[in-house]
Amino acid sequence: MKLNIEGLFMSRILVFVTAILFCASTVFSAVPQIINYQGSLSDSGGSPVNSTLNMTFTFYDAETLGTALWQEVQSVDVVNGVFSVQLGADTASNPLDPAFFEDPLFLYLELTQNLILQQIQK
Repeated sequence: MKLNIEGLFMSRILVFVTAILFCASTVFSAVPQIINYQGSLSDSGGSPVNSTLNMTFTFYDAETLGTALWQEVQSVDVVNGVFSVQLGADTASNPLDPAFFEDPLFLYLELTQNLILQQIQK
């Protein structure tokens, strides 16, 4: 009986490559647990803001009259008008639920003065 060593070797490589691709596709298709969000703020005269502000980030399921699905308050340093935050970084007590991202979401950013500065649709 003659064994086809080359064919057996190639089929094992094919199985290995398929397994690697499957694992990679699962990793890359995962919903992020933390979202990096950056923005810029200027005052009414157009000058960049330099301050530490309390910002409330809320995901809603509709642009108007929606239901709040998730909310987080952060003290944010704004330098030369630019700020950067990580939403959902508190994964222990306030994680982002991957189910939220199955439908359109609307992110509202609110300052202490209750002014909605920006909204973004997913």
